[in-house]
Amino acid sequence: AGFLQQASRNIGKLFVGAVLGPAALAYYAIASYLLPMVLVIRGAIADVVFPEMVRDRENPDIALRLWKRTNVVFCLLLFPPFVLLNYFAELFVTTLFTEQYVAAVPVFQVYMFWLLRRCFNTDVLLRTRGKTFFMLTGTSLSVAINALLMVFFYRWLGLIGPAIAFIVSEVLLELYYSKLVRRELDLRIADLVDWRGVASVAIGCAAGVPLLIAVDQLPVSEIARAVVASAIYIPICWSVSYFLGVPDIGRITSFIFSPLRKFSR
Repeated sequence: AGFLQQASRNIGKLFVGAVLGPAALAYYAIASYLLPMVLVIRGAIADVVFPEMVRDRENPDIALRLWKRTNVVFCLLLFPPFVLLNYFAELFVTTLFTEQYVAAVPVFQVYMFWLLRRCFNTDVLLRTRGKTFFMLTGTSLSVAINALLMVFFYRWLGLIGPAIAFIVSEVLLELYYSKLVRRELDLRIADLVDWRGVASVAIGCAAGVPLLIAVDQLPVSEIARAVVASAIYIPICWSVSYFLGVPDIGRITSFIFSPLRKFSR
């Protein structure tokens, strides 16, 4: 299953390289630059949460509550970067990879939707109960759907088509997993996720967008505007989320600054 997941993430690059050549492949390599970093962030939290959920597998209600809280934490960590990286996409790409790769910006913005998708990994609820075969079935279907959609979207939309195909196949994969979880645990869609918490984080992110627009008018360099906007935007997102009832902001800040505290010692 892990091999198939990796294949699904890279099949678009193979397709673009074969059809459009090395220049277009370079755009895709740049656009997907942040995907492994997302997995590192999720993995760091999952390493802590997964053993707890396994320990509580005999009590599905406790495991489900822990999953819901973790889901909201992922949203707190990944929703704000999604907004910032989309808003400053051109600056990010051209600063790191030069103006030569500005054509990669639309593909990069499509790939950023993977941050939102990785906030929701309901397969964890099944894996903690010792069930894993479903992942092989799901990822196999996802790779097949990705490959089919890739050809269709490429003919329709051009360069960004394979990226959209990847995101659509990932969303369909998560919907498949969520259906299995709801069947296994006898849950409604409303019970599967802390929708109020997720909505609160989304509202917090939306509340900070006017700030991005305002800071973007400052008479300083683009990089300076992006740094200032990011430094203010994330605290605003988290503050609004906390005001709306999301309780884990303190845990997030502790998680982020713990490496710094260890280094200072």
